[in-house]
Amino acid sequence: MAISDRPGGLTALAVLNGFFALASGAGALQRFIDESRVGDHLAGELIPGRWIRRRIEALVESGIEQVDLQLLGAIGIVAALALALSVWGLLARKKWAGRWCSTVGAISLGTVSVLAMIWLPHSMIRGSGISIVRQLFYPLFMLFLVQVIFRKDLVR
Repeated sequence: MAISDRPGGLTALAVLNGFFALASGAGALQRFIDESRVGDHLAGELIPGRWIRRRIEALVESGIEQVDLQLLGAIGIVAALALALSVWGLLARKKWAGRWCSTVGAISLGTVSVLAMIWLPHSMIRGSGISIVRQLFYPLFMLFLVQVIFRKDLVR
């Protein structure tokens, strides 16, 4: 397929989805690492590094459960995989991969963002107002683009 056959917006959306897939995957891995460290902390093991210890103590003091961190990580992995697959689907103009994987990725990203704001301590999300706006705006924007604007371009 020649690049001129594909609308430029789909290429831009594919690049953005790739970026958010990487960011979501990294965030999910961090949640799994935090879950393991919280378990170590609760077992009485000393966590090396003052910054890491403060982070884990803040998580424990907030009352977050290890299962909550696992759930955030799992949903983040689903978002990362769906968005990574949507990159190919958007570039190839495939309906199931481009449109529906973008939709699953957007819903997963929004869910992770809202749950993180509810469950994580405020010290971990404060000062990142623009990040919160990005995390909530982009999934809604992506849904609008794939379900309304590019609906007819993703037909195969």
